[in-house]
Formats: sequence, C-alpha cells, structure tokens
Amino acid sequence: MLRFLHIPKTAGMSICRAIKQPSGHRPMTDVKDEDCVFSCVRNPYDRAVSLYYFLRQKSPAYCEQFIDDDDTVNSYWMKASTLKKIPFLKSQNKWLEGAPRIDELLRFETLADDWSALAANHGLDKLTHINRSTLRPTPNWQDELTAESIAKIGELYADDFEHLNYERIS
Repeated sequence: MLRFLHIPKTAGMSICRAIKQPSGHRPMTDVKDEDCVFSCVRNPYDRAVSLYYFLRQKSPAYCEQFIDDDDTVNSYWMKASTLKKIPFLKSQNKWLEGAPRIDELLRFETLADDWSALAANHGLDKLTHINRSTLRPTPNWQDELTAESIAKIGELYADDFEHLNYERIS
C-alpha cells in the first residue's frame, strides 16, 4: 500500500487526490513492512514564497494572526520569530524525521518525471495540479525575494538545505 507523508506546499493536495488519500498534514502511524512510504520536497526558497501566498489567499485565520495588511513576501519572511507558531511552516526535514521511514522521495522541481516513475510502478493516474495560488505574480522565487529574505529563509530552513541537498544562497 502507498503511504504518503504530506509536507505542506510540496504538491501534497495533488498527490493525495491522485492516490485517493485524504489530504492533511498528519504524523504517520501503523506503517507496515510492505507499505511504500513516500513524500515530496521542494526548494526551500520556492516553498517559502508559496507558503506566503497560500496564507494570503487560502488561510485567512493564519493571515490575520501573522500577516499585516501591508506585508509583502519579503517583509513577512523577515518576521521569523512569529513563524514558529505556525505548525505547518516547520522545516521539511522535521516532517520527514517524524516518519518511520521514507522509501521514495520525490522532488517538486522534477515532479513530472518522479511521478511518472512512481505511477508506472504502482498503477497510478497522471498528476494534476490543484491548489495553485492565483495571487502569486510569478512562478520564479528569484523574481520576488530580496537578498535579506533569502538569507533569513536560509537560516530558518538550514536543515532542509543540508539534509535535502538544496543549494543555499549566501
């Protein structure tokens, strides 16, 4: 049986729908030896930008608590001390550490190819993109983040850069 560890803002809603698993960010329990446990990770800079727009568009309760009306993606990430209060903003590596094991790790950046291989091995349908933000002005995080935000995100998600082999910009 396929078991998916859903890390926020890593194509999880699309993957959950494709494997017919309820969406949600929950710890994994009752994993059996024969289960195939997998997850998907994303470049921490890109994920940070996606998280900001998700909060702005789809999560008004969090938005009211943590985002000021005049905040931008950059000013939001500079307020690092408030982010610890939002559980789904924890590092991807922390999510993975909570799993009993990960048999396959997909990457958002190569998801089309990664998904094709997984789908072929497990008889899955094509992956369709759902939950896309309509607020995000560009798909390229490089077009939005300042050097200061890049440094702050690098600090906040240092373990993702180290353990998931993403390049950290200094």
